[in-house]
Amino acid sequence: MSSWHEYMKEKATINDLIAKGYRVTKVTELLDGDDVRFERVSGDGTLEIEELRLLTADGRKYLGSVLIAQLRASSASVSSVS
Repeated sequence: MSSWHEYMKEKATINDLIAKGYRVTKVTELLDGDDVRFERVSGDGTLEIEELRLLTADGRKYLGSVLIAQLRASSASVSSVS
């Protein structure tokens, strides 16, 4: 598989997890990629965890933009409460 196809697969997986309500909670940088942990609380209150290894540089860059959006959304909700 080409690196572009691999990136598109990683991006689709990230988008799918975010659409299902998961949030990035931990990123571990390794020499061969990044391990990303996603978490969400299910309807019955249990914690659900998904993990993904990003192997492409473009996938890691895309994750950066997702993290920035997640932080902005968090800070906006905090400032609206204040």
